[in-house]
Amino acid sequence: MGANCSHSNVLPLCVIQGEPISLLLAASAPVAGQLVSCEARTQPMGRLVLDMTPFCTAVVGDPAVLSVEVPGEVTAGVSTSGVWDAWVGDERVAQGPFLVELGVSRRPGRVAQVNTWSPVLELGVPFERTISLAGLLPAGDIASGGGLLSVIDLNGNIGGFWIGPPNVSVSPDGGSVDVALSGEDVTGLGVGRFTYSLGLSNQFAERRVVLAGVLVIQPAPVPSSVLVEGGDIGAGQNR
Repeated sequence: MGANCSHSNVLPLCVIQGEPISLLLAASAPVAGQLVSCEARTQPMGRLVLDMTPFCTAVVGDPAVLSVEVPGEVTAGVSTSGVWDAWVGDERVAQGPFLVELGVSRRPGRVAQVNTWSPVLELGVPFERTISLAGLLPAGDIASGGGLLSVIDLNGNIGGFWIGPPNVSVSPDGGSVDVALSGEDVTGLGVGRFTYSLGLSNQFAERRVVLAGVLVIQPAPVPSSVLVEGGDIGAGQNR
């Protein structure tokens, strides 16, 4: 192949991971019985990105048309852009840039929860919660290893972050995550409103943010009565 290196029929091919490719390419002669080739590489003569040749067929009733039907299961593993071309015999019937859109923006959604998780902490008081992960990860994902809890103040500065056990621990079955902050952890953040994000890794070591929202830290509660010399001062007198 390669006798007719025409630069005509430039056709950019844009592919979304996990989505099928469907092309009809016109040739100047019947396709049936010819050697065909269709592939994408990082650059001319570069590394092979996607071999589409096994999915090339002649169209019944239209002998000069090459059909390229690549299933989504094949494109799911493609992550590199480059160039592509298609040949019928010694004629290049199409060529152009090969662009890949990563499938992260096309992943299955998660089940909508009622509102968001907006925890309220008290200064100096340990904070412990077990959070079910049902519906918080895309279909097919399994939580693996430890998690990451990050807290950011309203100025965009990192107030604190905790990685993995004992602060952020995924259950052995991957069905829940335990968040455990000590009283010192809470005190170190200070009083005020913050934003937080809770991230976990799936079985492919891909990071997913499963929860995000507002976190409020309040002052420690004032005791109902304070013992002083000479008697008690009621809480109502200290409001």
